[in-house]
Amino acid sequence: MKLSLSVFFVAAAAASLAMACTASTEDASSDADADDVTVDEANAAKVGPGSFKLYGAPHAEPNPSCDIHTKLDLKADYFSTASLTEAVGGFCEIAVFPNPRTYRLRLASTDCGTRIYSGSLKKQGQPYKIKITDNRTRLCENVVAAALIVEETVPGFPGAITTSKYSYDGAPIGGAEVTLEGTFVATMGIGGENTGASIKTSTELVELILDAGERNQFVDGKKARAKGTIKLLSGVETHNRKALDVKEMLVCPDPGYLNCMPGPNVRLSNLCSNANQPWVEANCPGVQYTF
Repeated sequence: MKLSLSVFFVAAAAASLAMACTASTEDASSDADADDVTVDEANAAKVGPGSFKLYGAPHAEPNPSCDIHTKLDLKADYFSTASLTEAVGGFCEIAVFPNPRTYRLRLASTDCGTRIYSGSLKKQGQPYKIKITDNRTRLCENVVAAALIVEETVPGFPGAITTSKYSYDGAPIGGAEVTLEGTFVATMGIGGENTGASIKTSTELVELILDAGERNQFVDGKKARAKGTIKLLSGVETHNRKALDVKEMLVCPDPGYLNCMPGPNVRLSNLCSNANQPWVEANCPGVQYTF
């Protein structure tokens, strides 16, 4: 009888220990780092890769002496991810806590070329969420705020804190002369408020303001280089649409031979100039010069 009681107490103690271990494992699992986006979802998202600086306001310009920003790296090596790190550049003596974090991304929705990604994870048991509005391939209307808009929700006191940040897109506002390279895209806007012609670079879609001669050279889908000044266009439905007032334009010709032989009463194309030939040869497949 004493032996039976001893066996009973040993078994009970073992069961209690097993339950304690199980509870401990479950608690640890619930607080562990985890990503709510599956590998399959992230693999299907196919985000456009690139590195960007994010600021707290649209159209912000980096401060060369003290550039405090968030660095965003979008990758699609195997599955789509967004990595954010706090950073500072320039000569200011300010310490910034990097706070690196990486989200897997799922494609949440699309709207006329704009792709919206979302992700959520747990870091040290705390929930983090991200929403990325990617306007780099938008067709219906030009990007108003930024090529990329990032909304991130992080733990805070007394509750979660959501911040919005906007990509620095490279082309300054306010009359500065810039050169944009990319592909011509025929576009449309809300209420018809669009020039109808845009250039898609690696980071954004910018409307083009063209004169009659330039309009004749515009061909949807053609690789091109456009030089001019940045302006903001507004209408009844849309405001502060970034546009390039084109002063000079170079458009890839169709594949074949380009006759640049001078002669009487021959007006050579600007494609034949010594300054433009290297760009044509590097960007226009199948085009060959004859002199």
